[in-house]
Amino acid sequence: MNPKLKQYLKYILKKDYRRYLHGLEKEGRVEKCRLSEKPVDKKIMILRRNNQAVGVFSDYIVFLRAIEDAVEKNYIPVVDRQTIKNVFFPAEKDVNTWECFFKQPLGYSMRDIPNVKDADIYINNIASVVSPVSIMHCQDADIVNYWRKIAGKYISFKKEVLCLLEEKRSKLLFGKRVLGVSVREGYIKLSENEPNKIVGHPIQTGIDEMVELTSKYMVEWECDYVFVACQTQDTITKFKNKFGDRCLYCEKDRPSYEGLPEGTQLLNMKKDNAYKREMDYVTEIYLLSKCTSFLCSENSGSEAAFIMSEGFEKFMCLNKGIY
Repeated sequence: MNPKLKQYLKYILKKDYRRYLHGLEKEGRVEKCRLSEKPVDKKIMILRRNNQAVGVFSDYIVFLRAIEDAVEKNYIPVVDRQTIKNVFFPAEKDVNTWECFFKQPLGYSMRDIPNVKDADIYINNIASVVSPVSIMHCQDADIVNYWRKIAGKYISFKKEVLCLLEEKRSKLLFGKRVLGVSVREGYIKLSENEPNKIVGHPIQTGIDEMVELTSKYMVEWECDYVFVACQTQDTITKFKNKFGDRCLYCEKDRPSYEGLPEGTQLLNMKKDNAYKREMDYVTEIYLLSKCTSFLCSENSGSEAAFIMSEGFEKFMCLNKGIY
């Protein structure tokens, strides 16, 4: 049997894991947008997410599953973050913010839709409560590899974005054994200030504990440097104080922990510097995916870095329960 077919069949037959992926899902509403005047074989599925208060990598792991499902059912998927924007990335009405960073899965964009005459057009309104692709705790290598291949095939960076990402990778990581560490202070602060808005989200490891764990695993996993992806200057300072020149990070504007906007404040983000803010975040997650080993708490950015990677020598996602 063809090895690829065998792997795919193994994935399909993993009923328990399939149930896990679908367990939280409330089906999106698929509607007919426009049918061709004559019978056609081509079907386009516009993927539109109703949830607006989410980040770019929450979109990544939700659209990934929707893309896979559309392709499996012989639709041409088109990701639409133009009709319903992500509020953390405000943009002009005619901008599809997905396309600021990623190519469309099979080359069709929202701009093409009005001119497509030889296809039926459908819209999948993805429900707000949906189970994304989540494989950081999966122990089956075939399933992990399956989703990494799907992501690599259907969610790739635009050429100009990838050039910038690779330039940063070459500058910071090339030739080094690096432990990537992901810290999301915003969730910690949100749990303190507006705990009702984070109920059910995985608990994030505290900064001081993450510094100590980094020190431990840099030795055990034989990494000479640590790359820190984080939101605040306070975190960078703590890591620099501990690791000195062995601490690598992207230069960007970071607020203090006290000044970190979260919850209600984030919903009022302005368009000013929106692209740069998102590009900085995309860069950090990409660099995490290229590190030798990876240490994180569970969140969408960490999940995306894990999926985008080709695998790590050592990996640990810290599980501390949920808020």
